[in-house]
Amino acid sequence: MPEIKHTFSAGRMNKDLDERLLPNGEYRDAMNIQVSGSEGSNVGAVTNILGTTSRSSHSIAGAKCIGVIADSQNEKIYWFICGTTISAIAEYDQLANEVNPVVVDSDNSRLKFDKTKLITGVNIIDGLLYWTDNNSEPKVINIERFKDGVAASNIWSTTTVLTKTFPINTTYTFKEDDITVIKKGPITSPTIDARSTKRQFILGLTGIIETVVSENFDDGSGNPRPVDYEITVAEADIIGPRPTLVPGDVVLLVPQDIDAVEDVFDEDAYIRCEVLDPFRLIAVTGLNNDLKLKILSIPDSVPASAVNWTLTLEQGEPMFQDKFIRFSYRWKYRDNEYSTFAPWSEAVYVPKTFEYNHEKGYNLGMENELRYIKISDFRNSDLHEQVDEIDILYKDDTGTNVYVVDTIKPTDAEWGLDEYELESEIIYKTVQSNQLLRPFDNVPKKAKAQELVGNRIVYGNYLQNFDMPSDFAPRFTVQQDLRGVAEEKEPEKSVKSMREYQVGVVYKDTLGRETPVFTHSSGGIRIDKIDAVNYNQLKVKNDFESPKDGEGNEIFSHYKFYIKEPSNEYYNLGMDRWYPAEDGNVWISFPSSERNKIKEGGFIELKKKHAGDGAVADPAKYKVIAIENEAPSYIKEKEFTLGVASAQDWSADGQSAWVPIVNGNTLRILEDKLIDESNFTKEETLTKTGLRLRLTSDAGRSNWYEIKKFKLVGSGAGAYYEIEIKSMWGQDIEVIFASGHYQYDDAATGNGMGTDLGLELAEIKEQRLPEFQGRFFVKLHRDGKLNSNVLSTQEVTEYKISKFATIQRKTDNLSGPQWRDWLDKDGYDREGFITESIGGTNNDQVDHPGWAKSKYFYGNKLIWWGLMNSEGRNNSGPDGIYAGNTYITIALLWQFNPKDPYKQFIDGIKIPGAKFRIREEDGTPTYTVEDSLVVGVNNYSTTDRKRKWPSNKRTVIVLKLDKPIASFNESDYAEDWGTGSSSHTHNNPFNIDLLEEIEPENFSTDNPAIFETYPEEDLDVDLYYEASDAIAIADHGTAQVLDYHNCYSFGNGVESNRVRDDFNAGTIAKGVKVSSILEEPYKEERRKSGLIFSQIYNSISGVNRLNQFIQAEAITKDLNPEYGSIQKLHQRDSDLIALCEDKVIKILANKDALFEAGGNAQLTANNRVLGQSMPYVGDYGISQNPESFASFGFRAYFADKARGAIMRLSRDGLTEISMHGMVDYFRDKLAIVDTIVGSYDDNKDLYNVTFTTDNGNAHDDTVSFKEMVGGWTSRKSFIPESALSLNNIYYSLKNGELWSHDNEIRNTFYGTGADYFTNSSLTAVLNDYPGLIKSFKTLNYEGTQSRVVAEGTAGEMSFNLDNRVAENGWWASTITTNIQSGTVPEFIEKENKWFNFIQGDATTLPNLDTQEFSVQGIGDQLSMSGDTQANVVIKIEENAD
Repeated sequence: MPEIKHTFSAGRMNKDLDERLLPNGEYRDAMNIQVSGSEGSNVGAVTNILGTTSRSSHSIAGAKCIGVIADSQNEKIYWFICGTTISAIAEYDQLANEVNPVVVDSDNSRLKFDKTKLITGVNIIDGLLYWTDNNSEPKVINIERFKDGVAASNIWSTTTVLTKTFPINTTYTFKEDDITVIKKGPITSPTIDARSTKRQFILGLTGIIETVVSENFDDGSGNPRPVDYEITVAEADIIGPRPTLVPGDVVLLVPQDIDAVEDVFDEDAYIRCEVLDPFRLIAVTGLNNDLKLKILSIPDSVPASAVNWTLTLEQGEPMFQDKFIRFSYRWKYRDNEYSTFAPWSEAVYVPKTFEYNHEKGYNLGMENELRYIKISDFRNSDLHEQVDEIDILYKDDTGTNVYVVDTIKPTDAEWGLDEYELESEIIYKTVQSNQLLRPFDNVPKKAKAQELVGNRIVYGNYLQNFDMPSDFAPRFTVQQDLRGVAEEKEPEKSVKSMREYQVGVVYKDTLGRETPVFTHSSGGIRIDKIDAVNYNQLKVKNDFESPKDGEGNEIFSHYKFYIKEPSNEYYNLGMDRWYPAEDGNVWISFPSSERNKIKEGGFIELKKKHAGDGAVADPAKYKVIAIENEAPSYIKEKEFTLGVASAQDWSADGQSAWVPIVNGNTLRILEDKLIDESNFTKEETLTKTGLRLRLTSDAGRSNWYEIKKFKLVGSGAGAYYEIEIKSMWGQDIEVIFASGHYQYDDAATGNGMGTDLGLELAEIKEQRLPEFQGRFFVKLHRDGKLNSNVLSTQEVTEYKISKFATIQRKTDNLSGPQWRDWLDKDGYDREGFITESIGGTNNDQVDHPGWAKSKYFYGNKLIWWGLMNSEGRNNSGPDGIYAGNTYITIALLWQFNPKDPYKQFIDGIKIPGAKFRIREEDGTPTYTVEDSLVVGVNNYSTTDRKRKWPSNKRTVIVLKLDKPIASFNESDYAEDWGTGSSSHTHNNPFNIDLLEEIEPENFSTDNPAIFETYPEEDLDVDLYYEASDAIAIADHGTAQVLDYHNCYSFGNGVESNRVRDDFNAGTIAKGVKVSSILEEPYKEERRKSGLIFSQIYNSISGVNRLNQFIQAEAITKDLNPEYGSIQKLHQRDSDLIALCEDKVIKILANKDALFEAGGNAQLTANNRVLGQSMPYVGDYGISQNPESFASFGFRAYFADKARGAIMRLSRDGLTEISMHGMVDYFRDKLAIVDTIVGSYDDNKDLYNVTFTTDNGNAHDDTVSFKEMVGGWTSRKSFIPESALSLNNIYYSLKNGELWSHDNEIRNTFYGTGADYFTNSSLTAVLNDYPGLIKSFKTLNYEGTQSRVVAEGTAGEMSFNLDNRVAENGWWASTITTNIQSGTVPEFIEKENKWFNFIQGDATTLPNLDTQEFSVQGIGDQLSMSGDTQANVVIKIEENAD
């Protein structure tokens, strides 16, 4: 009898091919079977599968496993359980076969699990479990520590507790911030107590280190007491305050009045003693309040009796002498994560009283006297419970290194005191340099994917930043505030004047993430120069609401202020001396050490007076006209006088032209009019070149003029000297004329000449003075401010006239022109006589340009007085130049030619610091202009004030004087001009002389003038520096004083930010922590194609930087967004595989690829954490089902739902394994399911993929792929929530419980009994010889026990007559051809095979088919006899009946 025999050697299902084409060895369908592929007798054998064994029982209601990971090193499994209320993480110890909770959250407010958010990014490293669920913060726990916090009872329902670091042995219910990857950092800066003495405050008393005591150090025989002698200073002998001393201190004693004992005690000597028993800080009656000392050294000679001694604590050298230092701190958590730095303290420095050493070129006041530092408030209320160490940090402002001063632990006394004292510069260790770039950790708020690669955490498809409200609009009130009352020369922290500051705000969330800087123009403020004398600080208030979400909740927990000040460095320069320049300006010398501080063409500001402590409050900006590294020739050349010759008269028989005239260049004088008592007129003098001349009189001296020609003309009575100068005579020669005259008036009478006339002659010699050595010279423009604050700081009593003007006052009311410039008919065209307006109605314009002292004008009486501060004005009588008045006014009419001497007069007298005198006033006192105001005035009609006379204008200059007018009254010089200008004669004018000091003796001082250079501004840099602690959001609208200073103010105008004000010395930095504004709008951002990674974890050194995401470094990488969002990350061969929705990409880690011309990639190592990204060939991705991913060895499997494919990634790239006979099945299945759970059974070498839907289980299924058979072996009836393998055992999770697939009760899953059992089945197709008609009689198989049907079983026929007891086993539930169907309910064993006849289905009228009558039967699955046509489909099952 022919037999058709089939085996299952292919071991795979095929649902794609037509039944006629299905290859031998493949089958149409299978359930709960496995086909052996090993070599040997069982090749192609079909077996059922092991059932499950329960490994856990937690009783969490509504539990579901949402993620799982195997810890193969420790042979444990961890899974995430989300219940109706409770959430937990469980641990299964495979060796101990125990399950315990790791962490329990009774209300899910901390773990925040969500059943719809599967956890597919999970990693374990050294006992730390990291995960992300894209629903809340990425999280991490220390497994063992959290296990220790599980409750002793009700372990699955009681929230886990943790032990606090401090106080020790106290516990608390764990919080979400205990398990976030991002670690909270401190938000307040330490408090710094810095002093010049190591003596701290004790009992609230100031650290006094000096006092006066009375004591006798003579031994009674005229000798000093010996070394080691112990001496007691009685309480009654303590004359000064009680100093703060401790045993072991060393004190120095010197006589208080050294002059009184100079015969026995050297001026530089001292007695040195050790303190054995100090004073009591507070004297207590009845107790010993004495001071006990031991002599360490003593001079050979001391006073023979008791004297007063100044006792001073001996102190060592100051610390950090060349540095501005700052302190901060950071926390170390128990798992070795370090927090970000706390806000840094302000710069710590202890300057001294101002003293600028002009010889050495540095400011002794800016030497650091720091000897003691106390750091406190580092263990504050914000300290996290899991912090077990605090690092005290230090940095100086000149470098980027951060150092650990010391590490404070809970067992240290400093921890309990919250104080740390620093008395040396010894530093512990250096902190990694990139920590300064870490104002916060940019750990994603949420992330879809996570992986460990190169000992770093990498997140993909992450969420960052915050959404600000649509109406968010920062506005600020920024005010200048004072730290205290300034004292001249005493330093204090301050905010630099002459600077503009911009304030911005930064927000922080509860975990420390920060926004960029938000600012507005209202956040700007300028500190003006006038405030240089103050101790400035800034006060800022937010004038807008704090950011809130759509429900009105605060988005942030804190905020802090940042400051931008864009200027670069500046320098202070202390001058030495000043010298007049040849062009009327001034040369100022500075020490050569200051040379690099200043450059030609730059600008400097005068900040402090020369030889005085006063500040220069007004703007005094000077351009550096020139710089000479050696003394300019003009300075080195000095007039050495050859003598002064007196002159009786200049006349020569009426030749008035001989008199020098302004803008002329000659003078003549008769030989016999010159009384020469020197070598002035000696013949050898007349032949000398390079001589200079000046004119003298009782009124003063003129400037020096260089002589071009000097000769004696003629001989005898008519001989005269003729002098021609190289330049022109200036107004300064007016000193030779009498009061009221500007030149020689009458040759016949000599009217107009002054008295004590003389000519001084000098020759020029070059000086080489010591004061020129080690100096460079800067030329500045000479003005009134320079005159009054630098050049005139010595007492000056001698002046010369620089410019002058003559004033005529009128008294009558004219109907004609009210303002008139009188050109004198006698030709004195340089005298501008302008009337004073008293009244009148005519609005005629003036005739000529000129100037006038004025009091009224039409319709607008005293307009300029209202614009001036009238403090000190004593005008009880008439307004104007009257005795007692502090203000006078000058009216400038029309426009002057710039060369007009009256214009020059006006320009000179309005400069603050200008000096003048009224020539006709008794005693001719000198007045100084303290301030001036320039007001433009037009002339209007007196009737309607609408008719404007554009050409009739005044510029009114109001002068504030340093003192009231002494005795002069202008009314004494009034005269009536009559009714017209033609009738005027000017016989009663008065004169105002603008004075210039006769150069005082040049001098140097130990209190020199200080100039400050103007810095260049970094206009393109938008850097803001942290300027406050983090402030609670509840105080958002409260004004805050900023912890910010950038200089020390000495109260005298000098502001310094530099050690000793020395070039290239350390400076106060603008700050430490930096932020900036964003050009684009700031908002929450989902980086779907982005990767971001942490710093490294080093298990050897114990350094854990996995919480550090330093945004300033290159920690991100973006993939092509066309590939879709990143769903899963996987490390393979030290590289990173990114599975995106539509693409799979290989990303090189810690290396990069260089491509040759042929396209081949050559790997090269570099320091890039994530290098080249190389997409795999094939347009496949993981869609949005990262849960489908599973890996084993170098292979990985996943589902691409969007393309209806199941994929494998291996050495050969991507392969669509759903193509192995299952294309249609997977396309249909993937289209309708919601969740696709992938897992790998290491023991069976199977990739199991489970499909579930959210709305019922009709389509739930599990299918297994086996590499050895290259296809899908079977479907499975178990539907796990997740599954994995550990040590060759396959585990799956159902309802949050763990089950192992190792139970010999086969085909039974997640329980016991028939409800959890599913038959194994296999549907085979016998399609041999499809063209022949075959008739099948029997079916046989080789295998294990057949099913046995108990006799009498309803609907079943039993052939097993020897055994009526039912048994489970294989049977053919259906056998189907295109003609007929049947069954084999049981088999009979015979010769190691199981046989039986095929039972056709019972024929009934509904299924009657007459074509079947010739058919004898239907054959068998593996071995058949008989004939039939077409194909036979057989389904065999292993029953559980």
